[in-house]
Amino acid sequence: MRLEELRQRYELRKLPMTDYETAAATIRAIAAMTAAETAGEDCDTLAVATLDRFVGALVRDGKNIPEAFVGMLRYYYVIGRTDLYIRLTQYTGGIGVVDAILGRLERVSGKEARDRVENGLALPPLGTLPDAMPAFTSELMARLRRELSGAKLERVLSGNNHGIPDAAFAAEKVAFETAASFESYLADYHVRQVAELQAHADSGKPWYEQKITQEVVDFVASDPEIQGGVLKDGFVYETKIPYDIIGWLHAGTPEEKRHFACHCPFARASVLPGRTAVDPLWCHCSAGYVKRRYEILFNRELHAKCLRNALEGDVLCRFAIDLRDVPYQR
Repeated sequence: MRLEELRQRYELRKLPMTDYETAAATIRAIAAMTAAETAGEDCDTLAVATLDRFVGALVRDGKNIPEAFVGMLRYYYVIGRTDLYIRLTQYTGGIGVVDAILGRLERVSGKEARDRVENGLALPPLGTLPDAMPAFTSELMARLRRELSGAKLERVLSGNNHGIPDAAFAAEKVAFETAASFESYLADYHVRQVAELQAHADSGKPWYEQKITQEVVDFVASDPEIQGGVLKDGFVYETKIPYDIIGWLHAGTPEEKRHFACHCPFARASVLPGRTAVDPLWCHCSAGYVKRRYEILFNRELHAKCLRNALEGDVLCRFAIDLRDVPYQR
C-alpha cells in the first residue's frame, strides 16, 4: 500500500485533505477485502475482476460516493496501474450527464415534460457495471422520444452534458484568436494534439482513459479529422479517436471495432452480441461534447450532427459542426 505517495499528490495539488482521508479509507478497504477473500492479491496487485467486486460492494453498502471513486482513480494512476485506472474511468465517465440532459429538457420543453420522463425512471447508481447501462439508456431514449421530435431531441441531447467549463479551452481561445485563419488554427490544433499523444507514448502515462503507443500516434497523425478538424463548406468535420484505440487497431472484426470505438459509458456495451440496443440518436450527446470547443471559440451555441456512429454499425464515429452562420473567416 503506497498511501504516502497518494498523500503527497493531494498536498502537491492543494486538494482537500478530507478527500484524501476518504481516498485512503477506500484503499484500506480494498486491502482488507483482498486479504480476506483473494489469495495472492493485495490492493496494489488486484485484478480488474477483483476491483469490480469491490465496486459492487460499495454500491451495496451505500458507500459509492464520488470522492471514493476519485480517490481510487488517483491512487491507481500514482502507482502505475493503468488497467485499473482505465476500468474506473468506465464507471465514472457518465457522472452528471443524465441530470444535465433532464435539465436541458426542462429548459426546452418545460418542467412537466421533465417530470413525465423522470417519473419512475430508475437512475443507475454510481458504480453500476458498464455492461448494465444500455438497458437504462434504452428506456431513457424511449421516454425522450415520446416527448420530443427528432430535431428537438437532437437539441436536448447535444448540450454541454459533461459540464465542460469555458476555462477548459482558455488556451485554445488564445490560439484561435492569434491564428492567421480558422483553417490554420485547425491544422495547428491537430499538430499539437499529435505532439501531446507522442509525449504520452514516450512517457507511458495514460492519456485520459487510454494507453498510447507509437502506432496510435502514427494513426492519429495520418488523419486530420482525428484530434483535429477539417473545414469544408461551412462545416467542421471531426472523427472521434476510438475509446480503446489499441484494441481498435488490432480488432479482427467490424463488431469488435465498433465496441472499441464507442466512448459512451451509457451505450458502449450495447454493440456487443445479445445486449439491449440503444437508439442511435443518443449519440448526439457525443456531438455536444465534440462541439463544445467550438462553442467556446465562437462564444455561441452551435448545432452539431452525428454522421456515423458505432450504434448504427459504423467502425468510427464522425460529427459535423455547423458554422455556416458563424463569421469564422478572417
